[in-house]
Amino acid sequence: MPRNQLRDSISHLQEELSTGDPLSAEDREQLESVLGEVSGILETGESDSSPSEGAFDNLPTLVERFETTHPSLAAVLGRIADSLSQLGI
Repeated sequence: MPRNQLRDSISHLQEELSTGDPLSAEDREQLESVLGEVSGILETGESDSSPSEGAFDNLPTLVERFETTHPSLAAVLGRIADSLSQLGI
């Protein structure tokens, strides 16, 4: 179930990045990095595959930062964090 939630969240994040409010280059780069890491986990099919060291360390910070300016992104990132946690990552 967490993998399906993760797939849905990735789709939603991709949609938000392409159609949502404009982001700074730094914010977009950080989100695309998270997206790449999460996509890699789904592609390998292994929950214990090791993402890059500290790959998701800044996820809670991103959620907090976007809560006011981009609430949809914050919600999606929160769901991604929850799904990763359920997968033990």
